[in-house]
Amino acid sequence: MVTPPAPDRPPVPAPPYAPAGPEFVAADAHNAVLVDAAGICFDQGALHAEFAWHEVRGVRHEVRGLCLVVTVAHTNGMLYECRVGVRRRARLREWSAGLVPVLGHYLGGRMPAAAPAGLPYPVLCAWVRTTYGTPWPERRISDLGFAYLVDTQPEAYLDGDTSAMTYGGGPVLVVKRDGAVWQFGSNPVFAPLYEARTEEEFRRAMARVVPEWDPDRPWSRIAFT
Repeated sequence: MVTPPAPDRPPVPAPPYAPAGPEFVAADAHNAVLVDAAGICFDQGALHAEFAWHEVRGVRHEVRGLCLVVTVAHTNGMLYECRVGVRRRARLREWSAGLVPVLGHYLGGRMPAAAPAGLPYPVLCAWVRTTYGTPWPERRISDLGFAYLVDTQPEAYLDGDTSAMTYGGGPVLVVKRDGAVWQFGSNPVFAPLYEARTEEEFRRAMARVVPEWDPDRPWSRIAFT
C-alpha cells in the first residue's frame, strides 16, 4: 500500500519582532512615559502619542516640583511634553538616573537638542512666587515649549472658587530664551499669541495682531545668568 504524500501545510508564522534594547518607564495615576527601542510613548489621560526614533530631533528632561518632565523635539519643529508626578523626591532621583543612560543609548548627541539653554525653571518659580505672593508657583506655570505661560488669577480662583475670577488681565507669557515678559490681555483677539509654540510663530503672530508692538521691547524681563 502506498501512503499518499502529506498535504502542504502553511508555514508557521514567525513571532512578532521585538526589538532589543534598554527600556525606561515612569508612570503615575494619569500619565506615563515609555522609552524603548521603538521610540518614545506619552500617555496623558485619554491622549496617547508615539514618536519613532527617526522622528525625534532631541529629548530633554527636567524635574519641576514633584514632577519628571520629558520633552520631545519632533523633526517637524514641534515640542511635545509629558509630566509624571510622584509623592517622594527619591523616586524622581531614581527616574532621572534611569532615564539618562536609556536616552543616551538611543540618541547620543541628540539628547539636549529639545530646548536651548535659557531661563531656568527655578528662577521663574522664584519670580512667580514673589510677583504673585504664592507659595505654590508651579501650579500657575504651563510649558509652551519656547515660553512659559503664567496664570495671573487670584489664589482663591485657583483653589476652585470660580466667583473669584478676574477679567481683562490675561496670562503672562515668558520667553525662555531671554526671560522676556509679555502680557496681552484676555481678549480673544490675542489667542494666536498664546497659541504659538515656537518663537518664530510668536513673532509672526505679533506682527499680525499687534503690529505696533516691537517684539524686542517686552513689558519687562526676568534677569538670569
